[in-house]
Amino acid sequence: MPPLAQALRALGLLLIAGAVIVWFALGANTGWTKTYVSVARTDEVTGIEFVEKTNKFVPGVDLLIPLCGTGLVCLAGSFFLRKRKS
Repeated sequence: MPPLAQALRALGLLLIAGAVIVWFALGANTGWTKTYVSVARTDEVTGIEFVEKTNKFVPGVDLLIPLCGTGLVCLAGSFFLRKRKS
């Protein structure tokens, strides 16, 4: 197997594994990416509940799918590279 094919396979696997691990670690949102999260809080004096937006990055599938797709393209491309016969 040529070294370029090995490098493409390693890059593809690393990209897919890294994308999935980061996606799970940061919240695994199955919708679109969010840059804030709504948190329900209660006012201490009046007891009224209100919603407060907190800045937090939660990656969605709109980032996961292209990263995994790129990794799959790298993996697939590595199978088309052949060792030259001498």
